Amino acid sequence: MSLKNIIKLPTRRVQLPKSKDIINIRPFTVKEQNIIQMGMNSDDSHTISSTLKNVLEACITEDIKVNELPLIDVEFIFLQLLKISSGRYIEVGYKCLSHM
Repeated sequence: MSLKNIIKLPTRRVQLPKSKDIINIRPFTVKEQNIIQMGMNSDDSHTISSTLKNVLEACITEDIKVNELPLIDVEFIFLQLLKISSGRYIEVGYKCLSHM
C-alpha cells in the first residue's frame, strides 16, 4: 500500500465564475509545485500550458477537461489552488505599461 493511498488531502468546493459549475479542488502537492516550477522555466509555451493543464486536472476531483473551460475559469482555479496550497493570502502584482 502506497502512502498516496493512505493520506487524503482536504478538498474545497468552489464555484467557477463563468460556467457557474461547482467543483472540488485539493491543494498542490510539493511534487506538483516542483513540476509547475520546472514548466514555467521552459521557454516553450506549449510545455508551459500542458504542464499547467495536467497539474490542474490532477487537483480537480471531478472529471473535467481544463482545456474546454473558459480562460477566466482556469485562471480562477489556479488562484484558488495557490490560495489553499500556500496560505490564506496571495501576493498579486502588475506592471503599468503607460504613464499618466
